[in-house]
Amino acid sequence: MPLAESATNDTLETRFGEVLGRIRGYLPSPDEPLFRRAFEFAAEKHAGQTRKSGEPYIGHPLEVAAIVADLHLDMPSLLAALLHDTVEDTDTTIEEIAGQFGAETSVLVDGLTKISKLKFKSREEAQAENIRKLIVAMGRDIRVILVKLSDRLHNIRTLDAMAPAKARRIAQETLDIYSPLANRLGINWLKNELEDYAFRAMNPEAYDMLRERVAQSRRDREGYIADVNVGLARIVKERGISAEVQGRPKHFYSIFKKMQKSGVEFDQVNDLTAFRIIVSDKAACYEALGLVHDIWKPVPGRFKDYIAVPKPNGYQSLHTTCLGPKAQRVEIQIRTAEMHRIAEHGVAAHWAYKEGRRIDPSGNQFAWLRELVQSQAEIDDSQQFLDSVRMDLFADEVFVFTPTGDILSLPKGATPLDFAYTIHSEVGHHAVHAKVNGRGVSLRHELENGDTVEILTRTDQRPREEWLDIVKSSRARNKIRQYIRREERDRAKDMARAVLSADLRRYGIKLDSVVKSGDLQAAAELLKLQNVDQLLIAVGYGKVAKESVVSKIVPPEVAARATKPTGAVRRIGERIAQMIGRPNREAAVKLAGMDGEVLVTYARCCNPVYGEEIVGYVTRGRGVVVHLASCARIESLEDERRIDVEWEALGGHHDDASRRRVTIRVVCRDEPGKLSEMSSAFTSRGVNISEAHCRTTDDGMSTNVFEVMVTNAGQLSEAMKTVGKIDGVIRVDRVQA
Repeated sequence: MPLAESATNDTLETRFGEVLGRIRGYLPSPDEPLFRRAFEFAAEKHAGQTRKSGEPYIGHPLEVAAIVADLHLDMPSLLAALLHDTVEDTDTTIEEIAGQFGAETSVLVDGLTKISKLKFKSREEAQAENIRKLIVAMGRDIRVILVKLSDRLHNIRTLDAMAPAKARRIAQETLDIYSPLANRLGINWLKNELEDYAFRAMNPEAYDMLRERVAQSRRDREGYIADVNVGLARIVKERGISAEVQGRPKHFYSIFKKMQKSGVEFDQVNDLTAFRIIVSDKAACYEALGLVHDIWKPVPGRFKDYIAVPKPNGYQSLHTTCLGPKAQRVEIQIRTAEMHRIAEHGVAAHWAYKEGRRIDPSGNQFAWLRELVQSQAEIDDSQQFLDSVRMDLFADEVFVFTPTGDILSLPKGATPLDFAYTIHSEVGHHAVHAKVNGRGVSLRHELENGDTVEILTRTDQRPREEWLDIVKSSRARNKIRQYIRREERDRAKDMARAVLSADLRRYGIKLDSVVKSGDLQAAAELLKLQNVDQLLIAVGYGKVAKESVVSKIVPPEVAARATKPTGAVRRIGERIAQMIGRPNREAAVKLAGMDGEVLVTYARCCNPVYGEEIVGYVTRGRGVVVHLASCARIESLEDERRIDVEWEALGGHHDDASRRRVTIRVVCRDEPGKLSEMSSAFTSRGVNISEAHCRTTDDGMSTNVFEVMVTNAGQLSEAMKTVGKIDGVIRVDRVQA
């Protein structure tokens, strides 16, 4: 064995012994042979694999196990930490894990394994689906996310070996998803460390500056910090309260966020150090608070009682800010030793394997997790799902009361409509007004801490699209969106049934008969749709022509004897057109599957021009809105309401019918005559300038924005090329809103 490899193995063996020592410290009788076997199994499977740093890969799962041991988790969690990458990165199967290390461990490993076998359209979609899988798994067993957070912590501790771009991507995902999850689970030390390492990767200059300034400030303020510590200790001791006083520096990312939020420099941040008073029981917390306020004047609006109203993750403490020695602000937290343990270790503090107890996932502190699990099942769109997760995880909270005195936690800025949907979906759907503290308010009213809220409902009330602008919670937004979508689908299906029924009647065929016989299902499959419902929705939205459906059902010999459409059929067709929008005979696009004429408008965000690749979107009341296929906004729109469209040649009327307004930005050197040259260039290509705005900058450049009228994509392209060839022109861009 080479000397270097021998030294590496000795180091790993030493580290293995250290981790095992940590486990012995909290598990009364750990299965050491099983833990050793899992380590050796993982080492064998990962043999030959190295991390970006060049170190043997097995070092990573061993370090993850060390962090899991710091969380005092059980043996299946420790085994999952060692084995978590074997299924994803080696030829190991879940069945093999179950056979050798038990079903419980295999379930955890499966929840931690990314979906790597499927192909996704984008990195964002892959991220969303892996987060979705993780949330489902943690809904079944909270240990999955605890091991995953341990995995992410070690990964982010070792980001230095990564390429900067990949390191920033991992850091951003950590700030977006994983540190908020740690916060929701109440594991304060883990959240702080995740944030600080992510901050260092995202903004190394700011991180290094803060680290140096905090160290210098602490040296400069050591005397003051000692005075506060002594002062607090004396205050409680004189009244006979047994207490421990601690002073701790705030972590770098929290200081950075405070500077960003308040728009202040480092020197203006007063409370860089927070102080804790840890006492024996709840009564002593309030007694210590009274003593502190008696000596040091409290700052108004800076007191929070998380003991009487705990945070959803179980966090309890009294928070106050006072004017301490030298009239400087001092941030103080007062809690019991048990509260402090939960504040630092969160949900992990509740795992008591010595007594064989497990945490209850049905408790109030996991309401947010149940909402996440429910939302992933209700949202199909990947980006929408990620936005919903971020909204749930990042939301600051307000605590309000029901009329019976129950406490509900809602996102900051929440309205009575959010409250209604938190009570029940049906209460939300039928809400019309609210009473807050006995006073009538609108559904848009912003709730505050301590409000008592009552919802007034009416059976004929229904959700409206503008409600999406009122609510702040992802639950309410998802429920409203689902209701509106369901209503639109039902209306589309009703219209499709009417149109197909009328068309089939021409051939002496009843719609109910082809549904019962399975012919309509067969037609759906021929059109590459899964079932009759999808077929009806597609016809109702105009994505599939009714003729395409009828041709799959009616035999050719029967079709040859068809009668002409009756007035009733034409009226039904008109109703579909009215559902999508009013007729517009001058539309320059053809809609796939629609032989009737409907309102066509062009999206202002991208202003498509004749000849460019386009896509349509069916709206409510505004007909079909046509976007550029490359428009960024189209990705956020519902797939099922998109419709294929193409440009329609309009012969001699082509120029008048398809002339479109487009915004062009030209950056050039600020020189005399340039504006005239650009105007001539546009004119030479038959492009009319309807509006122009010019602005010069101190660096001798000029930015010129032109509103021009063009008839087709070729004319636009040629005009932009001609302007771009002018001497002194740096850049020519098309501007989209």
